[in-house]
Amino acid sequence: MKLLKKYILKSFIKPFAGGLAAFLFIMVIAHFFDFLHTFLKYKPSAGTLISYFLLRMPQWLTTITPVAVLIGILISLGTLDNNNEITAIRGSGIKLIRVFFPLFILSVFISLTAGAINEVVVPRSEPAADRLFEKIKEKSPQKEKKFRENIRYMGKSNKIYFAERFKNKTLTNLKIIEFYPGTSREKKLIIAHKAVYSGNNLWNLIDGSLRTFSNNEASEVTGYAEFKNRKFSLAEVPADFKKPVKEPHKMGIIQLGRYIRKLKKSGMPAKREMALYHYKIAFPFASTIILLLGIPLALFRGIQSMTISFFFALIISFIYWGAFSVGRSLGINGILSPLLGAWSANLVFFAVGIAMMIKTRII
Repeated sequence: MKLLKKYILKSFIKPFAGGLAAFLFIMVIAHFFDFLHTFLKYKPSAGTLISYFLLRMPQWLTTITPVAVLIGILISLGTLDNNNEITAIRGSGIKLIRVFFPLFILSVFISLTAGAINEVVVPRSEPAADRLFEKIKEKSPQKEKKFRENIRYMGKSNKIYFAERFKNKTLTNLKIIEFYPGTSREKKLIIAHKAVYSGNNLWNLIDGSLRTFSNNEASEVTGYAEFKNRKFSLAEVPADFKKPVKEPHKMGIIQLGRYIRKLKKSGMPAKREMALYHYKIAFPFASTIILLLGIPLALFRGIQSMTISFFFALIISFIYWGAFSVGRSLGINGILSPLLGAWSANLVFFAVGIAMMIKTRII
């Protein structure tokens, strides 16, 4: 039995590794040609280009791993089935679920590894790749900027700040949205051409307007006033706007969890962030779910060639990713809970995989 399990694992690992390498190569080539005009214009060194692509690879690896798992299963088990080796195993009275059990363990390990890469490596490698890309374009990001652009800052007291630029204690083209606690309904909207900090949490807003809204679904405007120069007492100070804030989709699970707790503590809606949080947990398990579906597929249809396996894996993966996107959207829009929305694709594909295993007499 041990020799048989090792044989099954060995037959899977080779096409899995080949599929991973093939898709990674495709990602590199596609990305290279997407930004070929930039590389030709600024002529980075070969070492810089290699470093840049190495920094991008962790994100690409976690994305393509489920497809590589599916290719590995379709080719390895499909070949065994076409060679009547699966029939021989059945004829010996050994249950296939016992033979394939090491594959399930391996898929869980692959899923956990992908999750660890997403949590530990990607939040560091992606910003580093972005900085290197800016360096390639000769923008010298290593020098600390004395200003910030395109600011989005989650403040206290249910407020979100948007500004075009921050420099010398001044925010340009400022927009402040204050929400009713625990809702996504706007309470106040403050717009100003400029906001200058004058000390003691006082901001002098210039050339702006203030709107207030009712606390109902209609969100009717209950007040409107324009001003040339008006002081506002705000909890935020210039130091809050100096440090860049990482976007939620670029955060790891732990950091995103802290961000969500901060949102909730401020009484602000966090439905979108909750959907993203559960998505980041659910997606790494795609490799295990895909394996559950791939095993019966390989035995049910038979694999005639690696080319068919490749394209069949692509089709299933696109369907899976599409289902994941739909579930996430349903979670964001409140049709499903963020938890159920993120895990819905996994649950559906898990159920289909189990049903097909029963049909193919694996279980």
